[in-house]
Amino acid sequence: MPPVPGGSIVGDVSQKVVAGDDGRPVVAEPEVGYQFVAWSDGRTDNHRVDSEVNGDVTVTAGFAPLVYTVSALAGSHGIIEGPTSRPVTHGQETNFVVKPDEGYMVDVEESCGGHFDGELYRTGPVTADCTVNFTFAAIPAVPDEVFDSLADGPEGEPVAPVDAAVVTTVAAPLMEPSMAVGENENMVEGERLGDTWWRVRGIDAEGVAVEPTAVEQKQKPGERLGDTWIRPSSN
Repeated sequence: MPPVPGGSIVGDVSQKVVAGDDGRPVVAEPEVGYQFVAWSDGRTDNHRVDSEVNGDVTVTAGFAPLVYTVSALAGSHGIIEGPTSRPVTHGQETNFVVKPDEGYMVDVEESCGGHFDGELYRTGPVTADCTVNFTFAAIPAVPDEVFDSLADGPEGEPVAPVDAAVVTTVAAPLMEPSMAVGENENMVEGERLGDTWWRVRGIDAEGVAVEPTAVEQKQKPGERLGDTWIRPSSN
């Protein structure tokens, strides 16, 4: 009983038996990922005993890889291209091409341990029958509100955040106050756009409302630069 790929034989693989007697039992033991199929003489009993032996007997145990079924299901608003059920050998992987309808995005349940690579869904190594269930949901609409907050770019310039309306800022001098702080209660209201940029509005020295504008305002001696308000310093 010579060794074969996919398993081994447990027991005495070489036996001397008196004519007419029975041999001792042997068992074909498959490796992980394999199954016993049959002996080379066609017998399928896997606790083999050769009875009433009257001549030399040589047999080989046959093993075959385990094969599983991987299935894919798709809900409404999307499709799976190609076969949705396929055989996969133990430890191997498979993949599915998944395409959601326009305006929809894909999610996955009962994943077979896989992940997305673009439109391609790759399973993990398969070790049992499994099912991948793809679902599709509408992509949320982008809010209509304009996002005013900006992030500082690599050169310190303000840039628009992802999915926000682009806000163009223009550097303009902060209005020069004509009185010392405390002598006039006019305030300048501001929104922080970054570490140094603010969008401000207020009242100028003549009492005229100032249109909102973006200014570069760094903290200077005598001024308070807060999260919401900027109070001008005196001349």
